[in-house]
Amino acid sequence: MVLLDMRRAAVAKYSGYGIFTNMELTVSEASQRLDVSPRRVRALVESGQLPAIRRGPMWLTTADAVDSFQRNSPGRGRPISANTAWSRIGEIARSGHVAALHSSRIALRSRALHRTYSLPERTALRFETPEGTFRSGVDALEARGAGDPIDLYVINNAAQRLLTRTQATPSANGLLQLHVLPPGMVAPRLSQRERLVLAWCDLADRADSTVDLATERLWPGSVEIPQLADVVRGAETVPYSALRSFTDWLQRHPQLTSGAIAEQPKRTEDRSLDSLVAAIAETVADDNDVPRPAWTRKVRAATQPLPEGTRRGTLGGEIPAAFDERGIDLPRDTFWHVN
Repeated sequence: MVLLDMRRAAVAKYSGYGIFTNMELTVSEASQRLDVSPRRVRALVESGQLPAIRRGPMWLTTADAVDSFQRNSPGRGRPISANTAWSRIGEIARSGHVAALHSSRIALRSRALHRTYSLPERTALRFETPEGTFRSGVDALEARGAGDPIDLYVINNAAQRLLTRTQATPSANGLLQLHVLPPGMVAPRLSQRERLVLAWCDLADRADSTVDLATERLWPGSVEIPQLADVVRGAETVPYSALRSFTDWLQRHPQLTSGAIAEQPKRTEDRSLDSLVAAIAETVADDNDVPRPAWTRKVRAATQPLPEGTRRGTLGGEIPAAFDERGIDLPRDTFWHVN
């Protein structure tokens, strides 16, 4: 009981630094999860490969940190050198081989030493990329949003200066993903394609769904974009679950909106349903700042309400503009998750 109280106290103290945002684990618990000895876990912690924080005699890590380590563990076999990893990045960029990218991701981690840190809020908002370093991840996609992680590649002798200046602290789920290049290595000069390969690796390493965007930018057509026309194909009533899945996907991948709504769905015998589908296409276009598809102009507004029993939203009272224009009295949370 005393040990449990100590753990809870440690979590309470350090949760404000963003270090424990999920279930905390002791070295013993982490060793069971990883199926290795506690000594091996302590070695991973002390080398910085497994983020943790010390509380008295006890190290604490998190389930997310352990899962991330498992996902990115090189496993058995001799790792490739950093120079070889960077050469392979160039080869993949030139070849356009999607399968090679997937199969090589773990090996390509030897390109740098990967660390995760939390930043003070004021520093995160004003973070500037130091000279001699470069960003990757969502920055390479020009898709950065507020609160997105910062993937920063930095030469070895500048890493500590950066950490000191920014007051960054080790964290399993921190905002700053720092990739430290090996001693003596300078920041490589990368083509745009190589930057996208690197972005894909960084996003895939932390299981970020934005990885689909990097793949689509690298090899157009390689990502299967859901089509609104397919979602409603053959529907005789409103397919709520399918439509919510569709809008959820576009909220995660707004850059792919135009392709997802380009095809005109086949008309049904229900004018109200056809008008609703057109209104959804117009709303996702408005939300993501792309032109409304031309086909929606040919779909007439509903002349009568949707069938009795139509589910209505319960959270967001706002009615999207396109719905209002078509006389559809359904709030936004009927088809979109409202934050």
